[in-house]
Amino acid sequence: MMKLFGTALVTTGLFFTLTATGLVAEQQAKTATQITVPENYQNRFVRYSTVDQIGPKKVRFLYVNPEALRDAKPGQPAPYGTTIVMEDHRVELDGEGNPVLDSHGRLIPTDEIIAIIMQQKEKGWGADQADGDTLNVDWGYGIFTAEGIARAGIKYQSCHACHNRVAPQDYNFSFASFLERFKGE
Repeated sequence: MMKLFGTALVTTGLFFTLTATGLVAEQQAKTATQITVPENYQNRFVRYSTVDQIGPKKVRFLYVNPEALRDAKPGQPAPYGTTIVMEDHRVELDGEGNPVLDSHGRLIPTDEIIAIIMQQKEKGWGADQADGDTLNVDWGYGIFTAEGIARAGIKYQSCHACHNRVAPQDYNFSFASFLERFKGE
């Protein structure tokens, strides 16, 4: 059973530039991910937000594993084992290529998944993907095809660098604020 807790309309957003790795072994080491797409996450995880991204013409569904949602506390770092899945969908377009909106002014997602992006917290995972000022301690990242296959050549150090902007929220853009609304006092 899927649960939807929050929605947001984003007309401008963060756009991540993902570049291919170089041939240097040190750079290649920072492209590895230990993360795999969880089986049946669409039914087992809790969908906690839906974000319309008008510019790139996509809708992003955000999921979190139920164990993390149960154990997480507002204002505290997420527990180890927290797995956040962002599932990007194409949107319906009209004959001129413009996004079609529903009666509430929201983008209408299609069933077509164009990417799965993940963030997972486990002890020491970040060190395999980033170092120095970009390291997010225990968070690791993964970018996958719709079929759950890890995309080759992704430099995950760029994920760490971007998420450093929300270090006070345990390196997460959406889950910490969701917890405040959902479990806050």
